[in-house]
Amino acid sequence: MQSHYAAKSIEGQLKSQIFLSKKPDGRLLFFIHGFCGKAVRTWINFPLYLTIDPEFSGCDFVFWGYDSFKRSVPLTAGLLRPFLNNFLSKPSIVANQAIGVPIRDETFGYNKIVFSAHSLGALILRRCLCDAATLNANWLDKTQTVLFAPAHQGATIEALASEAVGGYPTLNFLFRLLMYRAQTLVDLNPASRTIQRLTEDCLRIHSMPQHENLRARQVIFGANDKVVDANSIPLDPPPIVEENQGHISVCKPTNKYKQPLAIIKELMA
Repeated sequence: MQSHYAAKSIEGQLKSQIFLSKKPDGRLLFFIHGFCGKAVRTWINFPLYLTIDPEFSGCDFVFWGYDSFKRSVPLTAGLLRPFLNNFLSKPSIVANQAIGVPIRDETFGYNKIVFSAHSLGALILRRCLCDAATLNANWLDKTQTVLFAPAHQGATIEALASEAVGGYPTLNFLFRLLMYRAQTLVDLNPASRTIQRLTEDCLRIHSMPQHENLRARQVIFGANDKVVDANSIPLDPPPIVEENQGHISVCKPTNKYKQPLAIIKELMA
């Protein structure tokens, strides 16, 4: 018997999908892709591995999609935060709308929320969490974060362009012409106000006893990553560095590389 319903779209959220457990236990795993990524495709085999693993049978999974090209990081974070406020205050509404029939009663809620973000997604997530802390969101104490190749200290734009188009020369040339229109690439400059302000806010907020859980639980980089600045945000743990992995592959579990799944499993336990 399958532990989850088939993936469903989330109303009003760009190409976002939710996998709902048939026997929910109050755990939520929330994925946020990076620059030019896709809500589900970025994570490749994660949906398959998660839905067949008995340890995740009671867990819901959200793969959140957003415009990673034209909209700035603060504005995208400003869209994510109200969605999370609404969703986490009454998750039964999203669940019942997605399936089309009532499967959750209105008393259902999450007691553990793990955010998994890749690259640009980590920058957006951290901006969102800092803003949510400033506004005293009532779900923050339930959250933990794991960050794969996070761009929270900026990225090398030329390398990011090359990774995004997979090394095809023609696409690389066209991408370079278009990338000057990408607001997110302005934010990813290590000297940007977006990066500077995030670093300041993380240090201030993560120093508060009530928000220590907003520090990253795990930060993972590929040893071959030439895209992001691998320096840490203050108070984060030292990173895990994965041999033979790059910026794109480090977040994608395979038959031979199960570390992303193992890290998520440890946090969700």
